[in-house]
Amino acid sequence: AKVAEAGRLGDWPQVDKLLSHYTGLALPVLHAGLTAAFRCKQYRAGTEIYHRLCNAGVTKDKPFYTMAMKLLAKAQQFETVRELWTEAIDAGMLNTEVCGGRLDAAATEGDIEGAASILDFMYNNSFNP
Repeated sequence: AKVAEAGRLGDWPQVDKLLSHYTGLALPVLHAGLTAAFRCKQYRAGTEIYHRLCNAGVTKDKPFYTMAMKLLAKAQQFETVRELWTEAIDAGMLNTEVCGGRLDAAATEGDIEGAASILDFMYNNSFNP
């Protein structure tokens, strides 16, 4: 809750301090860290949180996929975004929000064909864009 609140306030130094003392792997805490990094434009730090989660083998959820794709795109890690999208599809984790996260990532990359493909996918699978 403290990480999420500091993130909502745009207080990255506080988020960073809290996360540096946090040794657990609870998805809600680290997801709050991802979201805070995105909001505070601390994309490199956000990718470190992303890799911390992945390396720990934490089970990813839909909000994780959504935020991770948006954050990784801002960090210019487009290939990782594409890998994460494929993983989300394979894991059956797609919903409107996850598709929206991928669409945001495609827009960040300037990938017009990719964005069109995602919109087609959403339409064909009854996800409302």
